[in-house]
Amino acid sequence: MAVIGERPLRKVTREVLLEWGRSRAPLLLLDRVSNANNVGAIVRTAAFFGVKSIIVPDHPGQALPGEAAWRVAEGGMEFVDFYRVPSLPSICAELKRHHFLIGTSLAGNQLSPAQAKARGLPRPPAIILGNEEKGMAPEVAAQCDRLVKIPGTDTVESLNVSAAAAVLCWEFFGSR
Repeated sequence: MAVIGERPLRKVTREVLLEWGRSRAPLLLLDRVSNANNVGAIVRTAAFFGVKSIIVPDHPGQALPGEAAWRVAEGGMEFVDFYRVPSLPSICAELKRHHFLIGTSLAGNQLSPAQAKARGLPRPPAIILGNEEKGMAPEVAAQCDRLVKIPGTDTVESLNVSAAAAVLCWEFFGSR
């Protein structure tokens, strides 16, 4: 048995924003992702693709990196820092100076591999994943530079948010 001390959630400061922009850091933003198991799976994917920062809102519906998330992350949690912000739309407005915001939406354009590659974007990508049932909040979606939908067979409406995170991380961060 191992006991792991809870790591504090960090704050996004002006210096953090400048460093992300300078280093062209890949970013993930979670908009009220409510299932801790999904958060853990997203963290593992983030660590695999070298995403070192995940931004979450200070919202009661947002799952945080607790015991379940640590268990599902299977070692990935040590490589990812969580940043908590009071308002996701506000931080999106700040991030747009240095990052190209890509949101997931059933109403988005179909994601095509030729268009998806990060080298075709004017700024480094930051991917925003919405709530498992409701998607992104409208005010967060409004901040996005592009809304994308992962194409499927339409047998089911969409992928699980953690599976969508893996697909999008591969498309935008996998060949950096």
